[in-house]
Amino acid sequence: MRNRITLFAAISLNCLIFLCSCSSTGDGFANLFSGSTQVSSETLAAEYYDIANAYYDLKKYDKAIEYYEKTQDILSEENLTITYNLARIYALRNMWSDSATYYERIFSRDQNNTTIGMAYAYVLAKQGKTMEASVLYRGFYERNPADKKLLANFILTLLDLDETYEASQLFEELKTLDEESEEAKKVADAIKKKADEAAAESEEPEETDKK
Repeated sequence: MRNRITLFAAISLNCLIFLCSCSSTGDGFANLFSGSTQVSSETLAAEYYDIANAYYDLKKYDKAIEYYEKTQDILSEENLTITYNLARIYALRNMWSDSATYYERIFSRDQNNTTIGMAYAYVLAKQGKTMEASVLYRGFYERNPADKKLLANFILTLLDLDETYEASQLFEELKTLDEESEEAKKVADAIKKKADEAAAESEEPEETDKK
């Protein structure tokens, strides 16, 4: 009930602001009801966008997606903010393939954007596209070697690829940045788990052929 009231209040406030802005122009209402396609489309897109943001804040992601898509359908060109929001929503819902599709569209326009590139690499890794993710991580690591989160994700990706030697070398670099960081602890746990798995495999008795 509280969520409904919050959403209603957010939408009502946006409508009130819009109506006030129309009345202050003198001919705002005339333009609104004049049948002008351009004005009504822009207005509708703005309203849909505000509704989508309200649903996003309430974590009503299905409805947020619906209204972001309605907004984009009205616009003549792709709005990268909407594309980014959709990428984040799909990632939050663990829908990695859909998320990667939207991140790729943004990344293809700005391949030097570390924030987008890291997010794109992360969702690729979550899809099991570990090699593709490691290539992206490596490129960004070479340009940003002091980024702890980036370095940690790169190391974890290398561990998934069984590149344990390079992962261990990079872990030493991570520890020099901040050995007590959450990133360093997470990587340390992953390396230990990898070592334990390797030890367990080596201890398994070999099967002998029964005659």
